[in-house]
Amino acid sequence: MGAYATLLEYGGKEGMMPLTELSKRRVRPHKLVRVGRTEICTVLRVDPEKGMLDLSKRKVDPEAAAAKELAFAKAKAVHGVMCHVAASNKVEVEDLCMKVSWPLFNKYQDAFDALRRHVSGEVDLWLELDFSRPGRDLSGKAAQLKSDIERAVQRKCGQLAVRLKAKIEVACAEYAGIDAVKEALSRALAAPRPEGCELSIRLIAHPIFVIICRCRDRDTGVAAIDAAMETIGRSIKASGGYFRMRSHPDGGGDTSDDSDGGGCAGGVGGTGGVG
Repeated sequence: MGAYATLLEYGGKEGMMPLTELSKRRVRPHKLVRVGRTEICTVLRVDPEKGMLDLSKRKVDPEAAAAKELAFAKAKAVHGVMCHVAASNKVEVEDLCMKVSWPLFNKYQDAFDALRRHVSGEVDLWLELDFSRPGRDLSGKAAQLKSDIERAVQRKCGQLAVRLKAKIEVACAEYAGIDAVKEALSRALAAPRPEGCELSIRLIAHPIFVIICRCRDRDTGVAAIDAAMETIGRSIKASGGYFRMRSHPDGGGDTSDDSDGGGCAGGVGGTGGVG
């Protein structure tokens, strides 16, 4: 028994995730899987003769999963740009990819970051790319294609964001009680943060809270969460309460009770797996 998933990065190949590979904890399967949900997983075994793949969510390192989720989102954004520009200029997507995105992936490993640096003026990619080959010659439309790609990438840069989570325990049994908890959380939310970094805190089940950060850069987001936890811990301890980190975006902390879905996603349930 297990959950079947379609691998989004490998031409839609189907793999199976045994129930024992869904989680390190003993949880009912219906709490971990849901049809249509995207999941980060790793390949355990491959049977070339039968064309079968065994997948695992349990063995995915949290830090590797976050990096993979970001890389997949960036690759998807680049492909979206290529599709949009190709349709607008009535050229084949594959022809445009052969001249722009694929060479960038081969040289920089991260085509989105290369294009982002280009639109910010750090590099000039047009000096490296040839719109005449391979494939159909697009040099006659090169100027318009370049302009459209730059505009599309600028829009994508504003849309693409990293979402990070950390779980914490905050409580106070002294006279200040819940007011001390509110004050500690409010101070963390009111603290200055880098531009484009959004921070929110919500209650899971007292005394457990989750800090959620959305930003464009993972390191910036981790730093913002660390600063928020430091502010909360300092404030609540000054009131006689206690603070404990349950989980961290980099995989640290006590993650023994992570049923709220920290990490990358929920179940696979039939479609939507990222291998």
